[in-house]
Amino acid sequence: MAITSNLSIERWYYDNTSQWTLDYPPFFAYFEYVLSKASVANFFVPEALVLQSEPFFSLKFLYFHRTTVILTDIFYAYSCCFLVESIGQMLPTRIAEGLGSVLISCVPLIIVDNIHFQYNSFLTSFLLISIAYLFKRNFVAASFWYCVLLNLKHIYLYYAPAYAIIFLADYMKAWRPNFIKNGFKLALVISFPFIVSFGPLVYYGNVDIFWQIIRRLFPFQRGLTHAYWAPNIWACYNFIDFCLYKTLKCIKMLPIQAAPPSYTSGLVQEYSHSVLPNVSPKVTLFTTVVLLLPMLLTLNKKFMPKNIFLILLTHSSFAFFLAGYHVHEKAIIMILIPYTILAFCDFRYLTMLKNFCLTATISLFPLLFTPFEGLIKVNDSIIFHNTEYVSFLLTVKSSHWCMLLNSLIF
Repeated sequence: MAITSNLSIERWYYDNTSQWTLDYPPFFAYFEYVLSKASVANFFVPEALVLQSEPFFSLKFLYFHRTTVILTDIFYAYSCCFLVESIGQMLPTRIAEGLGSVLISCVPLIIVDNIHFQYNSFLTSFLLISIAYLFKRNFVAASFWYCVLLNLKHIYLYYAPAYAIIFLADYMKAWRPNFIKNGFKLALVISFPFIVSFGPLVYYGNVDIFWQIIRRLFPFQRGLTHAYWAPNIWACYNFIDFCLYKTLKCIKMLPIQAAPPSYTSGLVQEYSHSVLPNVSPKVTLFTTVVLLLPMLLTLNKKFMPKNIFLILLTHSSFAFFLAGYHVHEKAIIMILIPYTILAFCDFRYLTMLKNFCLTATISLFPLLFTPFEGLIKVNDSIIFHNTEYVSFLLTVKSSHWCMLLNSLIF
């Protein structure tokens, strides 16, 4: 907020006063500007708007930010209701409402947003609205809300391959008579959020600011893994390298040039592996593309399973999470959200949902390390992984599905 409050718009993405630079897309920068200028922040915590190199903290500032998260959660609740309304014709009403209750009470989002403090629920709202329009087969509206989301946070590019294939496999079929018209309409709708987002910055600055934003959004100087490793391929790679280093050191066979591991320091930085070859961003990109290749099967008309777009969204986000460069631990939520919707639409995926949801929740536990936070995260997880599924069980009329869900829970 201090950056957007004190500096002119063309300087936002150039400021280096603090190590916490502006590294989010323009729509989120405008959101921070609104919080600083058109909200109570200027009245209650003006000291938080001072641009300084040292971090600022106060209880008033904490309460202010917690309040903004709670207020944006209202929009998240609305998006869940909108999704439930959109799929109400496909699913029994009680099952759709059960899905809504599980999404609203999603413990990983509560941990990351309301305790650790971020706005992921607010951002997920745009994804849910986009998915709701996909259910309605309104591809233009779905693409619009997804592009708005991209201009709020670029990590949602994880879904881009899925959206591309969804449109190619259905909306943009070349044999359709309105192929050109659909393509023009889609291009117009997709470009509009980006023009509104980047336009003011380019207007008040120049074209170079666009490339400066890209450099801020994709800094490849932060290392292969985040300070807290996401549970993916490269975390395993680091672990193997660490074990090899310790083993070779113990048996006195460690190469002279092998440096002690720095990826366990808890710092965001570039590092070299001690024994194994270093992994470059190009290698992570290649690995991710390989994991994405099976999605191309959906372009074959004979391979179109039910709820294909939910499968694609889950697959795409999973591929980036497993093999992406500098993946954050919270990115596991991006897999969990579409997969939860998929499991409620098709009970074949429900068994894995229970296991995956538990894994996703536990993987975020290290973000909360104080005793009081530990009590909250454990209790919330127990409540979510039992009460919510039991309450959903009670909404299902079919005895067959009741027996299945009962076996999953107990």
